[in-house]
Amino acid sequence: DLREGKITLPLIHLLNHGGPEASDLIRNAVRDRDITPEKWARLKALLAEHRSIDYAYQRAVEFGEAAKRQLRMFMPGPEREALMALADYVLLRDR
Repeated sequence: DLREGKITLPLIHLLNHGGPEASDLIRNAVRDRDITPEKWARLKALLAEHRSIDYAYQRAVEFGEAAKRQLRMFMPGPEREALMALADYVLLRDR
């Protein structure tokens, strides 16, 4: 995503909490549409240090739970259950 110029939630979190080094790494990668292996390693370390991936995952869990709460207003049935399972599947597929 970063090489395509896409700023995802972990990167937004890191921009807000990672200081000038993180900001420079992210902004340069987006601008240049490239990142060296060394800079990528440093960026991953900063993401871990500032728990940016954990933050984004927790937000995804919160959104999934909110979606399932809304689905509970519908009558039980296979369609509702499939949609409720989808929220859990999305959270599990990348972990």
